[in-house]
Amino acid sequence: MYDQVVRGGHLIIGPTNFPGEFKVDATSDLAKRVLRDGTFEPELTALLSLFTDTRGDVVNIGANVGFYAIFFARCFAKARRVVAIEPNPEAFELLQWNINTNGVSDRVECVRACIGEVPGQAEFAFVPGKSEYSSIGRITHAGARGLVQQHVTVDVLPLTSVASGRALEPEIIFIDTEGAELLVLRGAKDLVMKFRPLLIFECEDELLRKFDHSSKMLHSYVDGLGYEVRNALAPKLGLVHPFVGVAVGIPKDRRELLSIVQGEMAE
Repeated sequence: MYDQVVRGGHLIIGPTNFPGEFKVDATSDLAKRVLRDGTFEPELTALLSLFTDTRGDVVNIGANVGFYAIFFARCFAKARRVVAIEPNPEAFELLQWNINTNGVSDRVECVRACIGEVPGQAEFAFVPGKSEYSSIGRITHAGARGLVQQHVTVDVLPLTSVASGRALEPEIIFIDTEGAELLVLRGAKDLVMKFRPLLIFECEDELLRKFDHSSKMLHSYVDGLGYEVRNALAPKLGLVHPFVGVAVGIPKDRRELLSIVQGEMAE
């Protein structure tokens, strides 16, 4: 019924587990999900809330319209700053609007770029009016099947080359890039090895397959960087491959982060 009645425009919504109000495309699946549930990914925000003492940079790669960027800016008061990175032109416009409207522009730096392994350019696809569906090349997400895709050329940068006001000092890297997560992490290796940030990343074989990657490859790469990898939505569990969901990577040499997650696991 919603799709038959709502044909366009925007809504202002406020998921109960996110501080603030967000302008979103009225026809997006994001809007419909929040209207149906009242929340958005509550298990993930519950996990992130364990790390509000973060003092370094929080890097949000694939920031979309800004739910998590504003969550970090509002709830992680001690963080140095939030860097929100988004290549989708429609999503980036909404991201900036939401950051300004929620009064956190002094806490969030927005970067319009696609984060990858090496610098260059790439064809980037997105579905107009559905900012949650976008990807390098064609979109393979099941929710975008049968929908018209538009394409733009975007700059691709490794995270180490992102130009912002100050050099990045990441303590959390949060990645949602529709299957390009391994490329992102390869390009961020120097930062990861230097700062040992908490890693939270989408990990879905259906999306990774487009890049000839798999959840097992992604898991193995993060493990090789000296991280313990867990199911972010059920931290008692590791990853069983093939995997569909979100993973959390905890540096084995940062005992305080392991203790936080282990405390959650013990509950």
